[in-house]
Amino acid sequence: ARSDQKDLAGAIADFDQAIQFNPQFANAFYNRGLARSDQGDLAGAIADYNSTCWTGSLAGQAENYLPTCDRSVTLSDGNPLFRDSRGLARALTGDIPGAIEDFQAFINSPDAPDALKVKREAWIRSLQSGENPFTPEVLEELRNE
Repeated sequence: ARSDQKDLAGAIADFDQAIQFNPQFANAFYNRGLARSDQGDLAGAIADYNSTCWTGSLAGQAENYLPTCDRSVTLSDGNPLFRDSRGLARALTGDIPGAIEDFQAFINSPDAPDALKVKREAWIRSLQSGENPFTPEVLEELRNE
């Protein structure tokens, strides 16, 4: 293997450790995604961008990570599971129509777990009625899932 491939593998291992140490460490997911992309592991990179979107949003940084959310959805050809993460970021940044659209795509997916579909349906109802379903308690619960 070329030395830069070894460096990338080492970097990915370092990011793995950072993520295990603190799962909320969105930058580690993002940087591991970049390294995986450089290695040609696009599927791994997309999954890491999605994790960046979710953890960054739950860490109160949804506005900063929304472009990464968009990237994971675009690169995955609109994967509904990734749209779910972007829906959270959109809701937290005030894009209520976009959030509802993403959560609805998740609900319509046969791959989405039923228990999560029920939660998303409740989020949509709250958003449609002008309420914010993402109380500090709900965000804490999501961080601990």
